[in-house]
Amino acid sequence: DRTVLIVEDNAAMRHGYALVLRDTWGMQTVAVDGTVAAREAVAQSGQAPDLIVADYHLGGDDTGLRSIKAVREASGEDVPAIVVTAHRNAGIARSCARLGIRLLEKPIRPEELQDALLQLIAERA
Repeated sequence: DRTVLIVEDNAAMRHGYALVLRDTWGMQTVAVDGTVAAREAVAQSGQAPDLIVADYHLGGDDTGLRSIKAVREASGEDVPAIVVTAHRNAGIARSCARLGIRLLEKPIRPEELQDALLQLIAERA
């Protein structure tokens, strides 16, 4: 089973992602609210997740990009990742492209998320 790290500061959204990924697609999920918790989750498990789905705007000045970079640094692996945002922003798009991160704009349908995740899995195979 693939493990997906969900980084989302909104508890309802975190639960929604986990429900779809775990119950619909049979993936293992670890859901956290920000960069510090993401780094701790990797340290506790001793391994990198297979995929990361992160909201762009987390609490305060924290971002999904920061979380993804932290997980990649902590694990030493270039973990495939998706950033989800409600804000169309060329700067965010450029940052994602530079780091090889897929960008999805809200609202996203479960099928869009699944397609993006399957594409990332296929690229890593």
